[in-house]
Amino acid sequence: MKKQSMWRFVVWGVGVVLALAGIICILIAHWDKVTACLHSFFTKCADIFSCPEFDDYGDFEDDLLYE
Repeated sequence: MKKQSMWRFVVWGVGVVLALAGIICILIAHWDKVTACLHSFFTKCADIFSCPEFDDYGDFEDDLLYE
């Protein structure tokens, strides 16, 4: 009984290691696409969470400030 559970654990461990190796290989093969996707995601997040109330520096008349 113990040998069967030990072999089941070994096969499970080998399966997990092979699955992780496959995921790592896929990430390495498509690294340029992954980084492009992450870059566009963070750019969109920065656009969403930026403060637009501080982006209107050109809307003020400087002549009115110095009268």
